[in-house]
Amino acid sequence: MLNLLRMRMLFLKLLVLPRPVCILLAFMLAIVIMGTMEKVNGRVRKFSNGLVIEDLVMNPERVSILATPGSTVLISYVGQLKSNGLVFDSSFSKPPFLFKLGAGEVIKGWDIGINGMRIGDKRRLTIPPSLAYGSKGRENVPLGVYI
Repeated sequence: MLNLLRMRMLFLKLLVLPRPVCILLAFMLAIVIMGTMEKVNGRVRKFSNGLVIEDLVMNPERVSILATPGSTVLISYVGQLKSNGLVFDSSFSKPPFLFKLGAGEVIKGWDIGINGMRIGDKRRLTIPPSLAYGSKGRENVPLGVYI
């Protein structure tokens, strides 16, 4: 329990530190937490708008900080086209991505799909065009595709 309190305090400190320090501490925290993760056999939630959220790894200590609208989150991700698996973006070749959840700083599919995650959780999001890049598209992402 003491370790969870320390991790919570560290996470709260991450929110007010300069970005480079925040990224370094997040990597250190991820290494500590990954030893306690529990694999989940794909709890899948499908929504009428086409969004699919699949839980892959969940923090068994369900007392960690919950990502809610207004929270500042730091995520690592891989963006792929659903049709052929082509990777169009990834944070694994650069620092994790920091943004405010629910503030419209990212595609709507992320604002919805990341909501409710905890430190160390891993999800697979299948995002329809209407919640991704839609008719605008993006570099390396054709118009109107699922990602």
